[in-house]
Formats: sequence, C-alpha cells, structure tokens
Amino acid sequence: MAPTDESPLNGDSPIAGTSGLETWSNVVPIGLRGCLSGSWARQFPLSTKGRHIINMFGERFKLKGVNWYGASDVLHVVGGLDKQSLEVICQSVYDLGFNVVRLPFSNEMLRQGLPPEGSIDYTLNPRLRGLTCLQVYDEVIRTLGRSNVAVIVNNHTTFGEFCGPPSRNSLWFDPYGSFTEEQWLQDWEMIARRYERCPHVVGFDLRNEIRPRKSHWPTWRSSGSSADDLQGRCNWARAARLAAMRLGAINPKALVVVERIVWPQRGLDAMAEMPGPLLPALKGRLVLGAHMYSWSGPGRFVPHWSEPQNTGCFFGLLRSLGVIAKKNYGDMGPEELRAQVASELAGPLSSER
Repeated sequence: MAPTDESPLNGDSPIAGTSGLETWSNVVPIGLRGCLSGSWARQFPLSTKGRHIINMFGERFKLKGVNWYGASDVLHVVGGLDKQSLEVICQSVYDLGFNVVRLPFSNEMLRQGLPPEGSIDYTLNPRLRGLTCLQVYDEVIRTLGRSNVAVIVNNHTTFGEFCGPPSRNSLWFDPYGSFTEEQWLQDWEMIARRYERCPHVVGFDLRNEIRPRKSHWPTWRSSGSSADDLQGRCNWARAARLAAMRLGAINPKALVVVERIVWPQRGLDAMAEMPGPLLPALKGRLVLGAHMYSWSGPGRFVPHWSEPQNTGCFFGLLRSLGVIAKKNYGDMGPEELRAQVASELAGPLSSER
C-alpha cells in the first residue's frame, strides 16, 4: 500500500491493513516546492554538545518551540485549517518568535484518505483540496520551512485520538491488536525517507509519553530482545535504540528525541547512562524528553506553586521523606534553579501562573 492509499481505518481494524506487514516500498521523498532561505537552511543539520543543541556553525540553537496538534487526533490534519490559511498560520508561528514546531502524527493518519468534512476550509486553502491527510502533512512541513521554522516530527499516537490516560495509544505497539513493533519501525522508516530532502526536518521524536497498556507495563532495561516478554513488561530502551538505528541508516544526522516513561514515572539518569542503551551510539544526536506538568515535573519534583491549596503539610512530608526531590535538576540551589528554569522553560518557580 502506497503512502497515499485512501482506505479508511475504523475502530480496531488492523492499521497495517489486511495484507500483513506494510513496508512502504513505493515511498518517494517529497520535494520542497520552493526555496528555503539559504542563510537559514545552511545551519542544518543540528547536533548536541553537552546539554545544548548546536547548529553547523557551532552556535547554540535554542529550541523555542510550539506543538501543533491535530494530525495525531480524530481529524488527522493540523488544527486551524478550518479557520485560516496554512501560509498565514505558519508565518504567524515565526512572527511570534518560535523557531521549531513539534508536529505530531498518528500511524492511523498515514493511511487515511481525504480529511473529514469541515476539517479544512478550502476557500482559504484551495491548494489542499483533493490531498490526503498525509499529503496535507507534507504541505505543512513545506510551508513551515518556507517560513523559516524547523520541524521535529513526533509519533504521538497509534490511533488518531486524544492521548491521555493509559489506553490503546499508551505503547509504541498494541499488544492486544495487530499493530506490531515492526510495523511501528516500518512507519518510521517511511517518514525518514519521505522527508530526507527537507533539511529543516531536524529531528524525530520517537513516541509521546510511554504509559502502561492494561497488564503490559513499560520498562527501561539495558537487555532484552523481545517487544513484550512473558511478564508483560515492554522494554522501551531496546525499542528506542532500534528505531534510532533504523532512522540513522536513512538520515544519520537527524536528532533523535527519546521521551521517558511517564507511568511509572522515572528520572532521566538511566536514559543518559554511558555506556547504556542510547549512549555512546547516539552521541551528538540524542535529546531526552521529559514533559513537565504542574503535578509531575522532571523526576518527581513538584514546585510549590503547583500544589493544591491546603496541602502544604502533605507535600512537606513527601519532601522530608525524599519522595519528591529536585534530583533531576542537579540539586541546584534556589537561585540557580530559578535562573535555570527561566532560561530553559521561561517559567520562574515563584510565579503563581
């Protein structure tokens, strides 16, 4: 089945179709259809040096990014196309000071036909008429590049729907369905080949926050060969490394974003272990992802401003017992920690917002 196949996916139907493993043998890299700014595009590809991301000139490229939802959700296209033209939205992203977009997709979206009715206003976006959901995704990537905005492609979900609590989107494969780890890998290889001529596609975010799927709990182990062992434990370390190696065979200079396991929540120490499952193999390319919410933060650190009212004693007890800690911030002092968070996340801990 080619990437533009228009067979819809409903319910728990096999995402890979009825013919078994889908290898995307006919994929062709997309062209840019317009020139990128030469002075801007010459800084790619990016790489990592210590905790910083740098460009080809050795200058720090701080990811001032925004997540553009939609293509991983029920409509299978980015949000806003029913309200404004793609060109205006992309230019607005740049004008607001962002230099990168995290662009989620679902594995289901890759196989969708035309977008659902009402998801795109074709009077505002006439050139999107007749395109499949994947082809609309192509146009988003092209237009962001022409607006001097880089892209990190993110495999957000398997099925096109909200990714929240533990669900059929929790893992990178579905242990209760037909979507296998190998199909996930094949889909990623297709994405890498499809955008290999787009220098502003600077990274691949392998999977959104990993969660349990019923009795199948994700783990981070340095050893293990199967996607799912007899105890129902799924080794995310092995899967992430395998995906990174396959992507590296196609685009050896792209960043690889590996997100931590969310449930059970763990720190980043094991992911940054040297030697370990990811390093030194991904040295210069590895970016570790830890989503920060008011109830979690990196590791198990809960800032004071995020505590619900009248719970100070309870959280104080958790801190005294070491359940809540600043471990993943490097045990910084209060002032150093405040400056660090403001530099990286633009949100001082003293803020009430």
